[in-house]
Amino acid sequence: MDLLYSVDSPEPEAVALRARALKECIEKLAPKAFELVRQRYHLGQLPEAIAAAVGWTPNSVRTSGYRLTERNDDTIELYEHSVDPMEYDSVAGLPEHDSTVNKLRAMLLVELGSLSPVKIIYATLASSCRAASGF
Repeated sequence: MDLLYSVDSPEPEAVALRARALKECIEKLAPKAFELVRQRYHLGQLPEAIAAAVGWTPNSVRTSGYRLTERNDDTIELYEHSVDPMEYDSVAGLPEHDSTVNKLRAMLLVELGSLSPVKIIYATLASSCRAASGF
């Protein structure tokens, strides 16, 4: 949305087309992603405040089934939400979860890298929007 009216804005017709596509995409977002959009653009909250409110940091990544956190002391925590929704017991050290740890660490390092929580929110929204729209 921020880019719709950037310095190098396209013609009004192109903006209208993009706005319609964005509206359709937002309507298809998962509830959590929709809430992030609502907080940012309807309530006007800054991304830093949203990141703090939802507990997102550059060292954690969440998928539909897991959350992986890499701590500053290099310990890794992995929680499997289907069996531990409250995240009491990390399964990071169990051999049967090695591939999940590796996949999520790669996702954390490659897709999020050292980005700030602000950019993580935008990356998450973009990813959710792509998934919702089938792109």
